[in-house]
Amino acid sequence: MTEGFRVRDGLPVQRLGDELMVFDPVRDEVHVLNETSAAIWEGVQDGLDIETIAKRLGERFDLSCIPDPRGLILAALEEMAGKGILELGEPGTP
Repeated sequence: MTEGFRVRDGLPVQRLGDELMVFDPVRDEVHVLNETSAAIWEGVQDGLDIETIAKRLGERFDLSCIPDPRGLILAALEEMAGKGILELGEPGTP
């Protein structure tokens, strides 16, 4: 699990090339995630932990300039939670 984050239920998602569009019908907002954020989102959706997401990102992107990508991932998770498209809690819990 990604440190207590989960994808909020009921959000339609559409892939747009390398980006991911997430629609929040409650707030009537559309969020477009860039390729990196989309990969992090998908990691949360797959129930991966931060270490595994970091490994996947390292396989897709050059992260040599980032000493600890876990901080980047955690910041992205917190930003998505702040926008209401991720929430805290284990998958399947209210």
